[in-house]
Amino acid sequence: MNVTVSAIVCAVLGHGENGAVVRLLGEDDSLRAGYVRGGNSRRLRPALQPGNLVTATLRARVEKQ
Repeated sequence: MNVTVSAIVCAVLGHGENGAVVRLLGEDDSLRAGYVRGGNSRRLRPALQPGNLVTATLRARVEKQ
């Protein structure tokens, strides 16, 4: 399943050395959480600050997730 959504970053939590768990508030008032590989890197850290508007592509392994 692939979903592309424009959303506002609500929270970013570090996960491991390089990853981050990001909470996004979507256009349809849905709160979604996802893992961002390399989310704590110098390149992605500025984009993942709370309050930023992002376009996210969320992927799940199976339809039920």
